[in-house]
Amino acid sequence: MRAPKPAAPSFERIDLARRETARSAAPAAPTPKPAARQNPTPLPARWPAALDELRVHLSAQGLDTGLTQTVLATCAETLNPRAQDDRVRVREHIQQQLEAHLRAWGSPALASPARPGAGPRVVCLVGPSGSGKTSMAAKLAAHHTRNLGLRVAWICADTYRAGAIAQARIYAESLRLPLRVAYTGAELAQAADAEKDSDLILVDTPGCNPRREASLVELGELLTALPTRVTYLVAPATAKDEDLADAVSAFGAFDLKGLLLTKLDETATFGALYNLAWRSRLPLLFYSSGPGVLDTLEPASAAPLVRALLNADPASLEGGAR
Repeated sequence: MRAPKPAAPSFERIDLARRETARSAAPAAPTPKPAARQNPTPLPARWPAALDELRVHLSAQGLDTGLTQTVLATCAETLNPRAQDDRVRVREHIQQQLEAHLRAWGSPALASPARPGAGPRVVCLVGPSGSGKTSMAAKLAAHHTRNLGLRVAWICADTYRAGAIAQARIYAESLRLPLRVAYTGAELAQAADAEKDSDLILVDTPGCNPRREASLVELGELLTALPTRVTYLVAPATAKDEDLADAVSAFGAFDLKGLLLTKLDETATFGALYNLAWRSRLPLLFYSSGPGVLDTLEPASAAPLVRALLNADPASLEGGAR
């Protein structure tokens, strides 16, 4: 049994841990500044029916109110009065606008075969408790080994959640992957060094409460041990808009480079996910739907998420790269 944790650290300590984490990160292009919430654009007193139907629908989906008004106003300004009554034309125009507001990774791989002496790509998955990090790690491992032929190693640093190590071990054994367990930053660094012949190292981190200071400090201490890491946020489709905003704000201290969206089959409301991607301006990487490990992961692009938003249907996400 692990020793009891010390009392929650001060805000000065978390700030220090965040600064140390940021300094240890590998050099990278500056992360785009988050999009500001849109100020509502003045709207006409009465919309054409096709535009008004979409206004009601997007509001029900939870899309940012200011953004909804902006895309509707742009559509009204761009299309002639006759086209504004054409539901197909209006929908296509709105879809194109919404797709243009999102960024996507644009690749089916998080890594490529390691060049001699270059070392593996180290990917850390972070996110709130219950966001689906372990399942996402398993799906990413399956995708990169079976579909792309890469050498993948898995490090489980989620040593707090009951059953987490056992779950990771079952996944790793079924995929015939090496699994290492790390309780501390030093052990994490040693585990990564032991797998230096891999192309990709996936690190499943402990679930972290974005509102709990001590939890963020502990996560920062782990991540600091991997100075060349790339960190991605795992975000569940079932989370509320404000919870996702809190998550990207808290985990943003660890130099996030992209979004991995999970549990997309468990909701028919996609406004919160869209808002997360749009406001953070982080690229979409993969969509995950369903409990299975194989064939439930799709490389992300903007179009499927926008289709799901407009259709209120997770089936629209099938074929995520199309």
